[in-house]
Order: sequence, then C-alpha cells, then structure tokens
Amino acid sequence: MVDKLGEALPSPDAADDWSHLKTTVYNAAVYVIGHKRSHHKDWFDDNDGEATALLDDMHAKHLAWIQEKNDTGKKQAYTQARSIAQKKLRYMK
Repeated sequence: MVDKLGEALPSPDAADDWSHLKTTVYNAAVYVIGHKRSHHKDWFDDNDGEATALLDDMHAKHLAWIQEKNDTGKKQAYTQARSIAQKKLRYMK
C-alpha cells in the first residue's frame, strides 16, 4: 500500500487540496485491500424435501394466480399456500 500511495501522491512541495489526498488514499486502499465481500447464506438446507415442497407449491400457485389476476380463488389459494409455507419454514428455523 505504501508503494501504491507513493506512486499516486504528488511531491510534498506541491500545494494540493485535501480532496486529492482523500481520493488517493481511498483508491490505494481499495487497490490493496479491496471491497468487503458479503455472502448471504440460506439458513435452511436446499436438499430439505419438506421445505422444497412447500416452496415449490407456493411458487406454482403464485404463477397460476399471476396468469389469471382476476381469479379470486387462485389468489386465495396462493395466499393460503404462502401463509402455510411461512409458518412451517419459521417453525423449521
């Protein structure tokens, strides 16, 4: 990082503003350290059959309702499936 800063900073004699120093230090730190990489991990196992079945049922009913937005029966089936899936997945957690 010191080498990168040394290359980017002007000579000490130059009268420069603080914003140049700030951006130079920031860019050097990003070059050397990089940005934080966060990885979101699911709390449930993808191979869990019960959880997968609940989610698949909910997604299928959602797609059926989206195709026919005016059908109240499909909307009710979707909201019920979503509610059941949320309750059971929270209980599994």
